[in-house]
Amino acid sequence: MSADDIAPNRFVNATSLINRIASGNADAWYGLIVFSGLPVIRIPWTEDEKGFATVVQKMRLGDFPPTDYFLWTALGDALLLSIHQFNSLPVSSSRAIVVISDGDSNKWYDPYKVLWLLQEQQIPVYFIALGNDGYEVGKDATGLPVVTSFDTKLMQQFADTTNGGIYRNP
Repeated sequence: MSADDIAPNRFVNATSLINRIASGNADAWYGLIVFSGLPVIRIPWTEDEKGFATVVQKMRLGDFPPTDYFLWTALGDALLLSIHQFNSLPVSSSRAIVVISDGDSNKWYDPYKVLWLLQEQQIPVYFIALGNDGYEVGKDATGLPVVTSFDTKLMQQFADTTNGGIYRNP
C-alpha cells in the first residue's frame, strides 16, 4: 500500500475510500480487517460511525509492521475472518464485504474455497482494485521484482456469485 503509482500513495487513497464508503450509513455496523500476508482485525464491529472514521483517519502505514509475507495478499484468509466476524452481529443485520486491494490473492487459503460460504450466507462482496496493474511494488527475498496484478477473473466471479461488484480506483 506504500506504492506511489496513485498520489500520494495507495494507503492514503485506501483510507479515504474506507471513510467515504462508511459515511452516511448511520444504521450500519462497521469493522475493518487489514491484510497482506496475514489478516488482522484492526477495528472490531461498531455502530459508532464517527469513532470508526476517527480510527481510520489516525491509521498510518507504519501501524502495520511488515512481516515476511508483506508482499503477498491473503484474500481467502481475510474473507474467512470477515465471515467469522459476522457471526457476532445481530441476525437482522445486513452484511457486505468491501475488499480494497492492490493485488491478487497469492498466499495461504484459496479464496475460491470461501465463495460457497459467502453465497450460502448471502454476503455480497465488492472489490475496489486500487492502483495500477503491472506496477512494481518491491522485491522478493531473492531480489526479483514483485509486480501487482489484479485477478479480474476472481473478482468477477465473486461479484457475480454474491451479487456484489467491482470498481477501479483510480
